[in-house]
Parts: sequence; C-alpha cells; structure tokens
Amino acid sequence: MFKHSQNQLVTQSQQRISQAMMKLLATEPFAELTVTQICQEAEVGRRTFYRNFDDKMDVIAFYLYDEMQRERKANRPADLSEAMQKAFVFIYHHQETFKLLDLNDLLPQLQRIIKNLIQNHINELENKLHAMGIEDKIAYYVNFTANTIYSNIELWVGSDFKESPDEIAQLTVNFLSGLRVAKPNCN
Repeated sequence: MFKHSQNQLVTQSQQRISQAMMKLLATEPFAELTVTQICQEAEVGRRTFYRNFDDKMDVIAFYLYDEMQRERKANRPADLSEAMQKAFVFIYHHQETFKLLDLNDLLPQLQRIIKNLIQNHINELENKLHAMGIEDKIAYYVNFTANTIYSNIELWVGSDFKESPDEIAQLTVNFLSGLRVAKPNCN
C-alpha cells in the first residue's frame, strides 16, 4: 500500500508519478507499462518510485485515493445522501479516467479506496452501530457499504453513465438505507 505522508515533497512525488501513469495509460495498456516508463514520464528515479509505491497497482490506488480525498476535503458532505451525490458527480466529471480504468481492468482498485475512506469515518459509524446494538459488526458494515457503492459505480461506468449522477446517487442511498420494495397487490 502506498505511504500516506504529511511531507509535501513526498506527496508531490507521489502525485507526479500517478499523473505520469495516468497520462501513459491513455496511450498504452496497463499491463504493458513499465516502472521505467512511468519514472521517465514523471522525471523521477526508480528509487523514488519504490520509496513511495510497492508496484503499479499501488500507483492507481494512490491516484484514486488522492483525487477523492482532495474532492472530499474541498466539499465535506453533511450526510450520506450528500456524500453519494458528491461522489457520483466527481466520477461523472472524471468519466474518461474511470472508463480508462475500466478498460484496463483497474476499476476494482476503487473498492479498496472506498473501504479506506469509510474507515476514516469509523467513529461516526461506531456511534450509529452502537445505537443499533451491533457495534461489534463494524467490519461487515464497512464491507457491505463499500461493496454496494463499488458495484453501483462499476455498473454505471459499464453502462457508459446512462443515469445522471443524481439518479445513481439516490439509488445507492436507497440501497444503503435498506430500501424495502413493496410486493405488488395481486387482488
């Protein structure tokens, strides 16, 4: 996993490397990209690469995490509905990146990032789960939430963003809120 750092120089190196990878990914398949190519594009040495990342997949994880964190800090949501709306608007505005990730089978990296973002709000979740009497099941809640969000993103990207960001956000909120579908009246 990439290293989280408060050091601005470290973060700048990570951002240069991830931006270089995304630029190269627009012209070459992920499987064919080499660390050397990425380093040359980012104008950093291999030591800098490996000081910050374990491998190329780690760079993708950082890129997604960094972009989402930046957006989240700029627009802190008030509740789940607003968080989903902002997340899906963000994805919609970066749809070329998400299509590129999907094309290279890299979208599953997003699932790991979503779990990390949810873990960042663990205190909030613990309070809610404690009120429900299930605080010892937080890992299940995090997993369910991350998988629901990821699955909707994956389908949305695969459908070429057929629904609007607001529609897919509301659908996701409904799922996460325990949407109950009434049985049709057969009378």
